[in-house]
Amino acid sequence: MTATNRRCSLSRFDHPLTRAVLTCRFSRAKISFACFRVFRGQTLLSARGQNSSYGTNAFGIGRSPFAPNWRMRADGSDLRQITSGEGIHSNPSGTPDGNWIFYMNERGGQSSVWRVAADGTRAVQMVDESSFPRVSPDGKYFACGYASDGKKTLAIFPIDGGEPVKLLDVPKTHNFTNAIRWKPDGKSITYRDWANGIWEQSVEGGEPHRVAGLPEEKLMTYGWSRDAKYLAFTRGKQSLDAVLITDFR
Repeated sequence: MTATNRRCSLSRFDHPLTRAVLTCRFSRAKISFACFRVFRGQTLLSARGQNSSYGTNAFGIGRSPFAPNWRMRADGSDLRQITSGEGIHSNPSGTPDGNWIFYMNERGGQSSVWRVAADGTRAVQMVDESSFPRVSPDGKYFACGYASDGKKTLAIFPIDGGEPVKLLDVPKTHNFTNAIRWKPDGKSITYRDWANGIWEQSVEGGEPHRVAGLPEEKLMTYGWSRDAKYLAFTRGKQSLDAVLITDFR
């Protein structure tokens, strides 16, 4: 959602290789939609909208051999690839001014957090052994999953990198996959549980607690409204089957 809560982006799969993204504009009279397609993967809108250096942009990942990140304007125009190189590039998170994109790069069974300018230049690795970055609302920090001395933690880093300013212990059932979110006031961070709801944790430390009022089940992707009064989430069930194959040739 935008800062005024009058625009949001939704996405849905209607083909194995594409994602349709709807940009919604709200008014008292109607809700209007602009629809465009990006490659299968995560999408986001720049936080400042038309005030950013590159206009209102959406970023996604494509399932090409190197799975790059792309950007485009909210009406679907000006499509540009902004990352390149080996690995799977996913989970983009933009700075409030729209000038920088943080993303996860997976290669060789390892993941790390990278940063690239919104025009596709100046890509640099920010943190090794890290995952699922998310930029803070004020643009001064980014949070990510981080391995510290072999222990999984929620880490907060300065926006320009360096040593973490906070290392937060997390429950054994934490799930950072597409799930790390800052509350709009920047005072706490939320993330999913593998089986039950969403955890909230103060950036000052202390024990996390579950967000109240949610179904007692595994939730999928989610997001906070800009005033933190609303939480939108998706829910569903996953099924796994064991198949025994005999006389295989």
